[in-house]
Amino acid sequence: MKSFALATLVAAVSGSYTAVNTSGYKSKTAAGKSTDIWNNIIANTTSQSWYNAVQSAGLLTENEDPTFSAMGDQMPKGQVYGIRDKLIHSVGTISKIKWVSKGTHPYTGMFKGANYGFARLSLAQEPDSKVNNIRPGIGVKLLRDAQESANFVAMFGVDGQSSWNFFENDFFNHIPNATAADTKILSNKFSEQTDWITEVGLSEMATYDQSGRKVTPTFPFALRLHPTGSLKYPSSYHGNFTDDLKTIPSGSTLYQVWAWNKPCALGGKEAHIADIVTTSKTTTSYWGDHHFFIRHQDYAEDLARHSDWAAYSNKYGNSKEHGWGCPFAFLLQ
Repeated sequence: MKSFALATLVAAVSGSYTAVNTSGYKSKTAAGKSTDIWNNIIANTTSQSWYNAVQSAGLLTENEDPTFSAMGDQMPKGQVYGIRDKLIHSVGTISKIKWVSKGTHPYTGMFKGANYGFARLSLAQEPDSKVNNIRPGIGVKLLRDAQESANFVAMFGVDGQSSWNFFENDFFNHIPNATAADTKILSNKFSEQTDWITEVGLSEMATYDQSGRKVTPTFPFALRLHPTGSLKYPSSYHGNFTDDLKTIPSGSTLYQVWAWNKPCALGGKEAHIADIVTTSKTTTSYWGDHHFFIRHQDYAEDLARHSDWAAYSNKYGNSKEHGWGCPFAFLLQ
């Protein structure tokens, strides 16, 4: 206990953390990786500061390729020195999770279930207490034995919601186009890397299971993360959003996971396939804010396996969003 406390103090003061992007780390079991990440998280449970406007403008000049290509579970190296800054979704909370499959779906790999993972709940930008708008999102990481982790992100939309209740709305891995001036600028920047800026791929998540075994992937067209209603906060400003989220206890269902097997216009159906359940306290973390990395999969990789989905997806630059033809397609108009 004393040695652990000392290690925690050293990490908190010196910024010395266990590397979670090396070949040695990759070779560990999912349980071992979870321990390494969690020890980094709890070494310093204060949030990092929000970046100011000048610092955030750096996003417009950085290379977006590492967001899709960097391996490991910590932020990749910076373009000049140090590590890459997390200029959006800079502040949030993090908890251990498990992916509890409902067992009644055809999806493979990590969709079958994961005992070790993390969920980071964050806001895309610093909120203004005088404005009834926040831009919440989630990053999900599921750990595998001796393989890279599975990752995806989801949001209600880049323009945010008119409520301070983090769990006010469903999240999606296919989101509507940006309409605000600042998010339109960011959309243009992200389009330098992929034509599919409003979608995140899922095929990699289906390619390896939690034991690291490779399988022929079967994966859904899109996900909808539905809050159960058990976690809710006032809709008007009432303080720091992280203070709300830190009250989430272990054993909480953050979201039900609903999946569309294909676009509605092609006969797609939606089913409840899993729950995302916390297995630890929820905490703020300097390492979580500054170092924790969620790799994004280019949706083009999903379309390489399901080219018929492209007509029902939103390629950047299209003058009109396609929508899904789904019961909740109004969210995408």
